[in-house]
Amino acid sequence: MQITTVGTHSTSIVMVRGSVPILWSQPGYKYKPTLVLDKDFDKSSQVLEQHFVEQLSIYHRVCIINTLNQTGQERKLVDAYEEHLLKINTPDISYVAFDFHKICHGSSQIQNVQLLLDRIDSIVKDFKFFWLNTAQADSILCLQDGVIRVNCMDCLDRTNVVQSYIAKEVLTTMVSLQGYCSGSSTSPLVPTVVTL
Repeated sequence: MQITTVGTHSTSIVMVRGSVPILWSQPGYKYKPTLVLDKDFDKSSQVLEQHFVEQLSIYHRVCIINTLNQTGQERKLVDAYEEHLLKINTPDISYVAFDFHKICHGSSQIQNVQLLLDRIDSIVKDFKFFWLNTAQADSILCLQDGVIRVNCMDCLDRTNVVQSYIAKEVLTTMVSLQGYCSGSSTSPLVPTVVTL
């Protein structure tokens, strides 16, 4: 969650981080342990479905950003994740595969995360963010209606980088709309602000 308060304005955006919500493990203590998928497909589907039913009940819509490698050992987990997601089949869940290591060449070209932001800017715009102005009678200016859910293998480096880039873009929009920096018209994530 990112919260900013300037004067009478408070804004926030909520993002979710998590592992791939199916049954899998990496037994052992090696640097890169072997990935093992649970053999019970139905049980894994039930876990995934329960997870997203809960997410949808809280956030209404979910955009999954999967930063796993599309090759090698992680591909096995990507395939299983996508297969389970297809069973849910709801327009309230969108899925974006972003092979972080391939596109960002490890982390040597981290600026390539912008390619992901370009792909999801309409989703982030549509999901909006929360904006409160306590100086007005109708103080809620905007409500967030959807959440970005980012995952990698262990929810550390790739997830941190992607969520940081999204948060920075949304923060730029937040302060621009409040008039604290110039360039709000150039931000790709400027949402339509509605007064409730």
